[in-house]
Amino acid sequence: MSGRAGRCPAPLEAFMRASLVLAFLLLLTPIMGSAATATIIHTLQATEGQGPGSAPILYKGNLYGTTEGGVQGSGNIYRLYPKKDGSYAFVDLYEFNGTSDGKSPYGAIAMDPSGNLYGIALIGGTYGGGTAWELIRPANLADPWTFQVIWNFSPNAINGLVFNSGSLFGATNYTLFQLSPVGDSSWQYQDIAGLQVGTNSLPFFANPSTAYIASSTHLYQLSQNQFSGWDLTALALIDSTPTSPVDVTGTMLRNPGGTFYGISSSGGGFNGGTIFKTYQDTSGTWNTTVLRSFDPATETYRPEHSLLYAKGKYYGILYSNLGEVFQAYSSATSKQWTVNDLLDVNNASFGRYYTALTSDSTGSLYGASGTGGDTSQCGGNGCGVIWKITP
Repeated sequence: MSGRAGRCPAPLEAFMRASLVLAFLLLLTPIMGSAATATIIHTLQATEGQGPGSAPILYKGNLYGTTEGGVQGSGNIYRLYPKKDGSYAFVDLYEFNGTSDGKSPYGAIAMDPSGNLYGIALIGGTYGGGTAWELIRPANLADPWTFQVIWNFSPNAINGLVFNSGSLFGATNYTLFQLSPVGDSSWQYQDIAGLQVGTNSLPFFANPSTAYIASSTHLYQLSQNQFSGWDLTALALIDSTPTSPVDVTGTMLRNPGGTFYGISSSGGGFNGGTIFKTYQDTSGTWNTTVLRSFDPATETYRPEHSLLYAKGKYYGILYSNLGEVFQAYSSATSKQWTVNDLLDVNNASFGRYYTALTSDSTGSLYGASGTGGDTSQCGGNGCGVIWKITP
């Protein structure tokens, strides 16, 4: 046989080469109208999980997160680590059984200084109201991680957990709570304040004894008292005028000057949601200023999850068309902040239903989608993807 035996005809070879180039470009997608680049770093398979339930968090170059699927269909906890070739490897750290340990892990994952992970499952457990769990990091990451349920809820916990000074803090639909370790493996639960928090809202700790949290209408301060309990004080009414933010969502951010930044899923000049700031003026009066109103008639709207601050700009998720990642910053020429679209559902390979965001020290963003990826799996919608955006 000649040396040409087995080679594709020239037109077919050219077509295959073009297809490979197109496939690569789908994974490394420059966003039109900005200098940002979005990259899929892992495509979930059905056995790895379906529909990420949390934003991935970063620790020593590894990404950790949860999904609501997995081998047993009840959710799992995963680790993604970078390989030498630049791709990421997926490790299934724990599979929920859907009964005693809970089902459907969801919301913010907390991490302590040793790299141990904490989170909630929405249902299951002893009382059916879900669980709080701990996943203990081994000295050698190749070894198994140790899982334990640290609390069984009734009623259900929501939104996830945050770590502060050795304890975990979170919310049910009616209260804020604190979980504190007692001895080697036991935990103690304490209701610390009666409050119906905003969607996806968790305490933001300015220091170990002072935190801030939002309801759908107010900003509150939590202060630790001399009895090791917590006092709740209402600081500001956010929803105070017809064009104010309505339905505040997520954890509000506080800058060193004491100004708070947040988002609402509705309200504002067009009732499509807002980016806003709440601050105390020189007279001591609290004020709220809308920095950006989203217009349902002309753009994607309805902010969800929480704002993220990285390298001088703010980032978040819009949900009206099932997913958009935006960048926002103040404008010298307009009272309204400038908003750029960094990723949206028009990039079909990235899927829909985006999680909240996290960032690394360079300002790159990480998130996940509840669909997308391999459309031969998970009912033809794909099981979801984990992605990175370099603004």
